[in-house]
Amino acid sequence: MDLPAAAPAPVPPAQAGMLCWSCRGAVDPPDNFCRHCGSGLGENVPWYYEKVWIGVLTVFALGPFALPLVWRSPRFDEKGRWIAGALVAVVGAYQLYACCQIYEKVRMAMSMIQAPM
Repeated sequence: MDLPAAAPAPVPPAQAGMLCWSCRGAVDPPDNFCRHCGSGLGENVPWYYEKVWIGVLTVFALGPFALPLVWRSPRFDEKGRWIAGALVAVVGAYQLYACCQIYEKVRMAMSMIQAPM
């Protein structure tokens, strides 16, 4: 006599507030990746969304173009996004100022080289 197969254990619904940081789809607490968009969750968030790497990329590579990383990073809360966004804007403004200063110095040096003797 065959016994009926046991019904699979019901999957508990996602807890209230457990949403993917990227697509806002519902996720379960043990999930490592979003089942809707595939984005990493928890410790599986890409390295460039970590706070320290946003700072490094802002200073050494992207400047103000790092703002989308700040806005999309799941590591910042609302207040942190505003603070980090302001810091990125200040660093970007300083980088623009420094580039203008370097340009002026190079232009002056080139004009001195090309000046007739």
